[in-house]
Amino acid sequence: MLSDNFKLFNVLFAKKSYLTSSFKVINRKKLQFEIISKKLTYPKAGRKDTFLWNFLLCLLYDYSES
Repeated sequence: MLSDNFKLFNVLFAKKSYLTSSFKVINRKKLQFEIISKKLTYPKAGRKDTFLWNFLLCLLYDYSES
């Protein structure tokens, strides 16, 4: 009986550690996405050369011509 409880504890502990490690990976990917999106959305002062900034400038230019 004791060995069965010990096996169950090991299985539950292994699942818990697996879940926490997978959450860390998800959080890291989410953080990387947020950093990338902030870099695209908010260019540094004096450096307006990001892809999103150029795209918005093209849209404004096309809108002002029409």
